[in-house]
Amino acid sequence: MKVLLSVFSLLLAFSIAQAQVTNVSSKLEMPELMLEAQIEFARISEVRADERIKMLSEFIKKWTDNPLIVPAREALLRARGAQAETLLKQQKIEPALEQLQLAIKEYPQPLNDRIFGTMLAFPLTVYNHGFRKEALELMRSFEPSAEGQATRLGQLANLYLTAEAGTDALRVLTQAISLEPKSAKYYYALGTTQLTLLKFKEAKAAFQQTINLDPKHPLAFGSLAALYRGEGALEDAVALYKKQLEVAPDSEVARSGLAITYLLASENTLATQELGKQFSSTPRDFLLFTQLGYLAANRKDYTRARAWAELALNLAPSYAWARIVLANSLMAQQEFSGAEELLSDALTRGVNFPTLHFEITQALLLAENYEGAFEQSEQFLRITPEGEFLLQIGSSPLQNSSLKTLLESERRAALSLPVSLTSDDRYKLVESFLRFKFYLGKLKENVNNSETETLGRRQKTEIQVKAVEALNQFLSINDERKAFRKLWAAEELFTSDIALERAVEFCQDLVKDAELATRLEGSIREAPELDERSRQKLFRARAYHLLGRVRFKQAQLVESEKALKLAIENFPEGAEKRVAFSHLASVTQASGNDKEALSLYIKSYNQYDGNASIQKTMIENLYRKIHGSLEGLDLK
Repeated sequence: MKVLLSVFSLLLAFSIAQAQVTNVSSKLEMPELMLEAQIEFARISEVRADERIKMLSEFIKKWTDNPLIVPAREALLRARGAQAETLLKQQKIEPALEQLQLAIKEYPQPLNDRIFGTMLAFPLTVYNHGFRKEALELMRSFEPSAEGQATRLGQLANLYLTAEAGTDALRVLTQAISLEPKSAKYYYALGTTQLTLLKFKEAKAAFQQTINLDPKHPLAFGSLAALYRGEGALEDAVALYKKQLEVAPDSEVARSGLAITYLLASENTLATQELGKQFSSTPRDFLLFTQLGYLAANRKDYTRARAWAELALNLAPSYAWARIVLANSLMAQQEFSGAEELLSDALTRGVNFPTLHFEITQALLLAENYEGAFEQSEQFLRITPEGEFLLQIGSSPLQNSSLKTLLESERRAALSLPVSLTSDDRYKLVESFLRFKFYLGKLKENVNNSETETLGRRQKTEIQVKAVEALNQFLSINDERKAFRKLWAAEELFTSDIALERAVEFCQDLVKDAELATRLEGSIREAPELDERSRQKLFRARAYHLLGRVRFKQAQLVESEKALKLAIENFPEGAEKRVAFSHLASVTQASGNDKEALSLYIKSYNQYDGNASIQKTMIENLYRKIHGSLEGLDLK
């Protein structure tokens, strides 16, 4: 027994000694291993992002228990982000998203606040490269990591607001407020979110609650004041702006807001004082410049409006509301193509909201590009069978018979101004035009099912009545272009084969009104060089020409021939006169006088006209009918 104990003691002593030797060896090897890892890690930072990703992935697998594993994981996160940005610049969205999703998936949970903040840059990068839908999906993937943490939910809300996703921001802010109901910052963010959703009542309540929780909030009084100013409650707005200046004497928003409020109240002296203070501290405020330009345009001071808008656009070239101010100034000066180009360029820059589309529609309509105006309107609204307008405002589809009512909320949210650049008559002009074109379009829809033929006739009659009602509204606006609108409307009635007697009345009125319609220099826009007498004759010729075509459609050949001959007398030499000859030839042929018709067709022919081949075939057929062959035609 003693011998066995002695042997065991010797073995135990040997084991302890061996363990001590191993421990010493490990201590000796650890600094060497750390040095090796440090050298390897340092080399990784010197390579490109795509190579760095591979090397960092291998490093993490190799050095699982090394202290450098934490910075290596962060470096891998950043490397994938850098690689994704490179891919986004090349418009390669799928591989870019793959890199970002891997970066998020690979990093161990739970995330600390610093890493969470780093990851939030990923969807913002995707958004800034023009991939909004993908960015929002990525943002939503972070919500589980923010659950139950008000600060992170607030960060996500700010991100959603940047991406103009108000509904998503509202969802996460509601969660943040439930976690910290006494926090003023979340209520302020809620007010801002409700404002982006054009929910003014809810925004007011949120800003007021912000003040209740924090009476010295640096922004809430000013934001609440802007809401009151936007609805025209100017005294309340002044009081709130002054309160904001008591809380934050250097508040630029409150100072500029107070100045604009004084201008709206026609307190010009007080406004000038506030503007002087504002410009001395902030001389490059593009929003203030835009608001000043807007008010100048509203008061028809278009020279000053244009100057303010141009100043704003020098600072913020993509700011759509400054473009709207400038475009309205251009339209007031008859520069319609410049206005349309300025506004359309905003669309190419990714700006897209109903008021912008309305302004483009208005510019095209005033330029009398009727087809273009209607096509533009179809990009932002729909018209119901009852003639109401349906469009997406903020987060909600809204319907109303008044475009002004539908669109004013966007102006109030963006500029906090209770006045409109567009007059009631101009809104009426646009609305009635859109309805008229809509109903004409409905009339072109054919009912092929014989079982519904009777119903189709009844519907057609109802639509015709609505079209004429809209047309009456369209022509009720009295200005220098009314006669030109009437000529276009008569052409539309003729083309649609409805209310032809109304079209006749229009043409007869236009013949009488030619002198009044063309008294202004440049009133024939496509021929601004014409003198007054030439303008009158051309306008009268066009009215007679259309009258002759309508009468021909009504089978009133004598009246048609009379009108077409008068059109030819008044037209100058050119394409329009040749077309009138062609129409007169058709009437003459229908009257049974083939020889005279042939002569007229030959007068109408020009080999360079777009329809020359059709004309030539018609002439050849009629010549062969009269003479039996084509011999001698070339001489004629």
